[in-house]
Amino acid sequence: MGKKKIKHLADTGFVLFSWFSVLLVLGAAMALVFFLLYHGFHTISPKLFFGTTQWWPALIGTKPVFDGIWPAMAGTLFLVMLSAGMAIPVGVAAGIYLSEYASDKMRAFSTFAVDLLAGIPSIVMGLFGFSMIIVLRRIFVPEAKTCIFLAAVCIAMLILPYMVRTTMNALSGIPENLRLIGPGLGLTQWQNIRFILLPVSGRGPYFLWHIGFKSAWKGNGQENEQREIRYNTGFG
Repeated sequence: MGKKKIKHLADTGFVLFSWFSVLLVLGAAMALVFFLLYHGFHTISPKLFFGTTQWWPALIGTKPVFDGIWPAMAGTLFLVMLSAGMAIPVGVAAGIYLSEYASDKMRAFSTFAVDLLAGIPSIVMGLFGFSMIIVLRRIFVPEAKTCIFLAAVCIAMLILPYMVRTTMNALSGIPENLRLIGPGLGLTQWQNIRFILLPVSGRGPYFLWHIGFKSAWKGNGQENEQREIRYNTGFG
């Protein structure tokens, strides 16, 4: 048997094995989805979300929901939007500054600080939020209470290093010939960043917003740790 025929058989076998693996994964996923829908579809009803409370008073917040999942869903969505709204503008602005404006010393120091912040476990950030409430109540604002804003600040601090690093990497990966387009057209440095560099860096600002919301939703990748943050800051 010739080498070409052996190579052709090996390539064919590899392709068949790849297709078999893909179909196996898709089949397992479809079987799981079908199993969940078959056994759980009948439980999906307004009662699952709102319990014994009417859906409209529950949506507008005039009546509390005690035996449904709507409070957890609404709280999680609001927490994600609030934390992402805090972290994304600050992270993108910091990434632009460190990539385009900062000196080498400032960039090295700030990059080290960002990497250090990225390595902090979210359970520690939850304890930080709990400590902040104690400091506020004992020193500055005696009537301070735990709230969703404090939880959002803690999660925003977890998202922040990823936003800074993503922005820096996206801008630093732009070729030099594209960077010279703006100055060649007479644009200022900020105009060059706004109209040339940001749109061509990855998929532009929309990609950075996607990363921010994804990081906020994942809660640094650990749902139990995100729950610990909400618990320690009084929003559990």
